[in-house]
Amino acid sequence: MKESRIYTQKSIDILQFLGQAQKSIKYGHVDLTDYASENLAKILDNLKIVEDLELDMFLKSEFMKNEFRIWEFKNLTKSNEFYLNFPCLLDSEILAINGGKLSNEDVNRFLKFWKMGGALKIRKLRVEVVELDFQRILAGIECKKIAGKKNTYTIRNAKGIPATVYLRIFFFNGTPVFNMIIDFDN
Repeated sequence: MKESRIYTQKSIDILQFLGQAQKSIKYGHVDLTDYASENLAKILDNLKIVEDLELDMFLKSEFMKNEFRIWEFKNLTKSNEFYLNFPCLLDSEILAINGGKLSNEDVNRFLKFWKMGGALKIRKLRVEVVELDFQRILAGIECKKIAGKKNTYTIRNAKGIPATVYLRIFFFNGTPVFNMIIDFDN
């Protein structure tokens, strides 16, 4: 256990040094799967300088229950376990969630959160889901079908900002993907 703490502190020290030495870092991939919950906040604080951040992490239940701050990232790609009802990592302009086990109901909860005014900075969302059922994803959400486009709808949040939502299947592995593009210009 002692080596693990030393390794964690060295990692945090390196991230702090980079944060002081660099104004920004264009791209970063960080694997947080083996870090304890109490260290995740310190690590995420020091990753704010990364413009295009890719995180591998399994969110620890203690971290999810106790963390209320918001981390803003310009472009965040999240792999492994992730929950859309975990708002502290959702305030990114571009958010991609890969390898998750998200359900139609998870996506529906996020859309309702966005419609009420949550995740205001998000411009583009791409989420791999377990299965595709647009009726369940859009349950209880006012939407308008876009003519001539299969599985494509427009929704609006409480401020009237429109978003186009659509489903696609990855051609190489058959993974269903939910997409949302917010149009701030309308």
